[in-house]
Amino acid sequence: MLFAGTKVGLLNAIDRVSRIVKSNPKSVDILQCIKVDSYAGKVYLIAISSMASARVQVAEAVLKSPGSFVVNLDRFKDRVSKAGDQVVLESDDSSLKIVSSSDQRLGLRLNDPREFPDVEWELSDESYGLDQKDLVTLLKKAHSLASSATSLTPAFMQAHLEDRKLWVANGVSYQVFNVECNPALKSSIPTQTLSALSAFIQESGGDTV
Repeated sequence: MLFAGTKVGLLNAIDRVSRIVKSNPKSVDILQCIKVDSYAGKVYLIAISSMASARVQVAEAVLKSPGSFVVNLDRFKDRVSKAGDQVVLESDDSSLKIVSSSDQRLGLRLNDPREFPDVEWELSDESYGLDQKDLVTLLKKAHSLASSATSLTPAFMQAHLEDRKLWVANGVSYQVFNVECNPALKSSIPTQTLSALSAFIQESGGDTV
């Protein structure tokens, strides 16, 4: 994989996925890593935990050769922080080279991509973003309702998204919210993650999610 970008763009993307990585147990090395991947000419950082996953586009990145690699988040952030304002990143099967505008060359050993949990991300022509403020407001409402549900009703401990509707239990019955999302989107969301999810989206910036 080969791409060019800015130090600021990379660090912003790293900070946005760091919340996911830091929620993982430090004893599991591969879960302290992120995947740097390319899709449709763009560069993304991917982070995964047992409760959530995130894919964040690297702003201002110019993809020159597609590919992917897996790297420890903290070590990657350390190397990028030491680079110049403009960077070029090139990876092979085992290592990453970071060349900056100051002609500084930094190296980093990569992790085995086969150990990284596999998550499929697909952005079809039908996919489109949600307004960030509207989505955060919806998730906060869902969290407020779900807080009254108890562990005695395990089915109520998840919010269900299907057919452009979000179903949330309030301890007695379900309340339904309309969601302007891809009609194919279907998911069950543990209610205990709703607050953290809304905070992550709010802190990530941008107008759409």
